[in-house]
Amino acid sequence: MEKNNVLLFGNGLNRISNGDSWSKILNDVSNSPILSSLPYPLQYDFILFDNKNALETQDLSGRQSKLKEKIKESISKFDRNEVYDKICTMPFDAYITTNYDMALDAALKREDFVYDKKLSNYQEKYYNIRRCRVYYKNEEKKYIYPIHGDINSPNSIVMGYNHYCGTLGKIDRYIKGREYDLPKMEERLGNGELKIKYWIDHFFFSDVYIIGFGFDYSEIELWWILDRRRRLMLQNKSLISNKITFYDIVDGDPRNKQDDKLSEKEKMKKDKYELLEKMGVNCEIIVKKDYEFGYIKILENIELDIRQKK
Repeated sequence: MEKNNVLLFGNGLNRISNGDSWSKILNDVSNSPILSSLPYPLQYDFILFDNKNALETQDLSGRQSKLKEKIKESISKFDRNEVYDKICTMPFDAYITTNYDMALDAALKREDFVYDKKLSNYQEKYYNIRRCRVYYKNEEKKYIYPIHGDINSPNSIVMGYNHYCGTLGKIDRYIKGREYDLPKMEERLGNGELKIKYWIDHFFFSDVYIIGFGFDYSEIELWWILDRRRRLMLQNKSLISNKITFYDIVDGDPRNKQDDKLSEKEKMKKDKYELLEKMGVNCEIIVKKDYEFGYIKILENIELDIRQKK
């Protein structure tokens, strides 16, 4: 059975067209300096619980809504760029993204893809297990899974450990067959029931290519999925045959240096690559000083890999 080809991407794709980093976005919506050493979810919580923040209400849900509206305003300016234009013309069946913006949607519309309201799923108000936007052109369909929510539904935007951990609980129940009337994942794999229901399935059934995403350790739900997938692989080597590939762009490959010659940042990257490899993820490192050219090179490599599978 031919596997779906899926692209997972993050805010790195926005950075090449002057999109703000998350540190800048969070600083812009805060009235006091945030603690940059904190993981991003805790930076959000720091702002939310900061009494010096002028959120105009002591009601927590009201404060949170106002904060997410501010974040929405900051990211609504993000737009398509050449990399987005390229990825929407490639043979990807689906896109998984932690971004909240509509930059990819704009690129798809530029290529004459039409939004399919009937196939899209926007019923969830808070979580994003089923949420997807679907576009079509002729017989071709493209699925976008905004796994951290989207700006059209501010309450769905995943920020802060409360929302992250709630999402993780939903994913745990999904994989263990306790939600959405589906068997547990190992049963579906063992029975060959590989039809894609929601985005989580792609990490077990599809070939996933990851770009523009730093895989920060705060992304606990994605690390948990990789951990669960690896456990199933070790239990039964024939159970999972899909491939997950992580691409990173660096000035120099830290794996080619001795540890005592590495900067702290390089050492962290090298450790992350090793951890990803142990979790069954292939790491492909592109040495480029220019991110846009780096992404184009990565996409060329992905196109070649997809062609070779046919």
